[in-house]
Amino acid sequence: MKDCPNIVMFTTDHQRYDCLGINGNPVIQTPTLDRLASEGVNFARMYGQNPVCMPSRASIFTGRYVSNHGVRINGIPLPHSEITLPAALGAAGYHTGQLGKVHFTPHSGRDHEAPHHHYGFDTLVLSDEPGCYPDAYVKWVESRDPAMREKIRVPMPGTRKAFEHWTLEAPEEFSHAAWVATQTIEYIREHKDEPFFAHAGFYNPHPPLNPPKHYVDMYPIEDMPLPMRREGELDDKPRHFQGAYKRFASTTDAQWQEHKAYFYAMVSQVDAQVKRVVACLEELELLDRTLILLMSDHGDMLGDHWHTGKGPTNYDGIIHLPCFMRLPGALPAGKVVEDLVETVDIMPTLLDIAGAPCPERVKGESLMPLIRGERDGWRGEVLVEHKAPDGLSVKTLRTDDYKYTRVHTGEELLVDLRDDPDEFVNRAADPACAGALQEMRERLLACMMRIEDDLERTSVY
Repeated sequence: MKDCPNIVMFTTDHQRYDCLGINGNPVIQTPTLDRLASEGVNFARMYGQNPVCMPSRASIFTGRYVSNHGVRINGIPLPHSEITLPAALGAAGYHTGQLGKVHFTPHSGRDHEAPHHHYGFDTLVLSDEPGCYPDAYVKWVESRDPAMREKIRVPMPGTRKAFEHWTLEAPEEFSHAAWVATQTIEYIREHKDEPFFAHAGFYNPHPPLNPPKHYVDMYPIEDMPLPMRREGELDDKPRHFQGAYKRFASTTDAQWQEHKAYFYAMVSQVDAQVKRVVACLEELELLDRTLILLMSDHGDMLGDHWHTGKGPTNYDGIIHLPCFMRLPGALPAGKVVEDLVETVDIMPTLLDIAGAPCPERVKGESLMPLIRGERDGWRGEVLVEHKAPDGLSVKTLRTDDYKYTRVHTGEELLVDLRDDPDEFVNRAADPACAGALQEMRERLLACMMRIEDDLERTSVY
């Protein structure tokens, strides 16, 4: 095990692909993350399996699609029968640590002071929300300065407003992002002499947005890009797209810009906290023996197409994710992978690099062949699935040329990405696209059959 790389996996929440400078954003300031990405492999087209937190995270940490693990929407616990990435690494000899947000079980109604199912983590320092509950984060704040408890509090989920933001009243060291970095640093120092896997789960830039003021000052509101939207663009979309316009049509450009400034500030705060962890690895002479991965669970619309937040519209703003890996000697510096890849590929890739066996039920594939330039046989498609308690079921298949969405009602959405990369026009009813529509229908069906789990044989007929 002495030659196995350590792994530090950073995850963010709501961070879009374009919320990194290296991914083409000229406004956002992410120097640490940009440097790490440039020193490793940057995945230009990484896509999530679901547009909200819990299902997406379940796919990341099991290598399995939503139809496989069954976490179809927030509020469904990850079944204990699923083999997780930390469990597989632990079986291979790694010590595994969870620091911050992981969100495998619902946080609403949970006893945050009771033991939590570990899902393969040897160390579990858990906080899925930044100040709502009496969890590890709040207990840590109270132990250091009880007066800070009210200064870091955020509203409970379900009571928050769409554009709620403010600057953090407490010193930055008491912020949730800084706490995640501090816990990760402490974990690394404690386990530096053995192979370790540390998952540092940042809540940023998930709303409500409450960054320290000096990060907000980095982003003059008038300099923020305006959302990408057109009048009437939702008229030809499935019905569940429609409510956004009624809700946000009166939102001013200045409101969207201010919201984006606070959002970018939350991303820049992550950058600064990742820098602290990297400095610790450098100090311990572990940086070049540690695989560093950063990715998000899903994105945020930020006003594009009249939407904000997340949900099963499955625009690229929600499902296209930042993702890079750095490990000198094992991964080439400056490599950009342009192929369509999915979050189910993360677990088998990390296990491949670690030299650990991959569980048979994993549906994703190691990305190492793509990194080496071996593209033959790659699937070339992305599957996104969502099923809500109200019956709304949405499946999306994205290829290089088209994005096809099918709703349980029979409504269809077809976007020709070759001439409409920003996803404004539904071509499902266009006779000129009838052939493409039928091809995508068949391809979605074939994909659903491909990912099915094999059933255990209980009898012979």
